[in-house]
Parts: sequence; C-alpha cells; structure tokens
Amino acid sequence: MCGQHNLAVGDEIFAPDMIDHNPTPEQFAGVEGQKQVLQELWVAFPDFHTEIDGLIAEGDQVVLHWTGRDTHTGDFYGTPAIGRKIVYTGIDILHTEQGKIIELWWGGG
Repeated sequence: MCGQHNLAVGDEIFAPDMIDHNPTPEQFAGVEGQKQVLQELWVAFPDFHTEIDGLIAEGDQVVLHWTGRDTHTGDFYGTPAIGRKIVYTGIDILHTEQGKIIELWWGGG
C-alpha cells in the first residue's frame, strides 16, 4: 500500500461483514471498520507506506510479513505526533473466501 488513499479498494478486498480479530478502539465492524482505520492512519501518517517483505499462501490462508515507513505528523489513538519518520514491522494473517478477506489478525510494533 502506498500513498493512494483510495477507500474504494476496501470494498474490493474485504467482505462486507469481515471480522477483524484485533480491532482498534471504537472501530466499526466489517469493511467500514477497515476504512475507518485507514482514514485514521492517513491522518496520523499522511505518507503511510507499507512494503510486503514476505508472503505465504496456502488454500484460503495468507500470511504477510510487512514493514511500514511513515512520518508521524498527527495524533494516533492518543499518541501525539512526533514529527519524525518511524519504521515498524508486523505480521498479518488473512482468511479469504471468493477472493475477499473475511477474517484478519494483525499485529505490529
């Protein structure tokens, strides 16, 4: 994902009633919740950019290892902006059905 800020992509990749097993505080359910999280990320990190470092797929399961490199210029869930570039990594596990994500487990730090 890189700088497109296109929420319509959410409708293409997430099932409407998808389940996020690690929701953020006050996150909406389903695809609307994923769009909400993206909006919040784009406010706090306007240059939000994630690179996929590794991908394993088997059947309807996908595991992504990724690295984010963003500039923290806005508040993010109570953490004030620091105005500096940050680098962090994470792993997501996706359960897919008919080409859409129906479950998501994510984590990074």
